[in-house]
Amino acid sequence: MEAKRIIANVAKVKEPSKLSAERISSMYSDCLLRESDFDEDGLTCNFYEGNGVCGKAVFSIPRLNEHREELDACISQIHDIDKAPSFTEFYYDAEGNKWTEETVVVDMLVQMGMASSMLFYTLPDQLWEYLPNGVPFIGKTIYAPKKHVRGIEAKLYTKIYDANK
Repeated sequence: MEAKRIIANVAKVKEPSKLSAERISSMYSDCLLRESDFDEDGLTCNFYEGNGVCGKAVFSIPRLNEHREELDACISQIHDIDKAPSFTEFYYDAEGNKWTEETVVVDMLVQMGMASSMLFYTLPDQLWEYLPNGVPFIGKTIYAPKKHVRGIEAKLYTKIYDANK
């Protein structure tokens, strides 16, 4: 029994990195709200807004939950993720290699992480200007991979977004 556990752990270590710009972009596109998420009565699925450093997006909670394990694997590949690195450190994987040059791709990862409650900002955005380079530090939630996000009920979508117009 012990041998099987050790072999399984070795296999995990040799697994190739799941963190890539293509994978993040694909997951992001799949998780965004789409026209097909609406019918004549409005939104048909729960949703949640993910606030990144550079932008924000509204995600379908069912699709975000479908990608939960994959998203957690990508976030886990961020350099020093357990030490709440700054946004600029999110460009580097666990081995210190730069996995993308694109700020928009890093922000996609952060937006999905925020919407799925896998990531959190260590300080409110009003204080970011006082941080080095004006960028936040971002931590990984401990319980993240096990917990599915419920999101905001679909019927509240129009109330929230019509009020913001």
